[in-house]
Amino acid sequence: MIACQKTNQDDNLIVYGIVSTGMIWEFCKLMQNTFTKHPFSYSIVEPQKVLGYLDYVFAKCEKQIQSGL
Repeated sequence: MIACQKTNQDDNLIVYGIVSTGMIWEFCKLMQNTFTKHPFSYSIVEPQKVLGYLDYVFAKCEKQIQSGL
């Protein structure tokens, strides 16, 4: 995530991260020097929750791109 900020030469870029074993999904973000991990892990047993959070992350990314950050 830090490499993404550096590659884009923008420490203000909010970088979202997703880690998955395939069964368990975890989400996080890096805003400047602050790393925040979502307090819950999501299981593929409840795909609506995983897909809902993926939709949220992708919407945030799209909004950031459209705003020119």
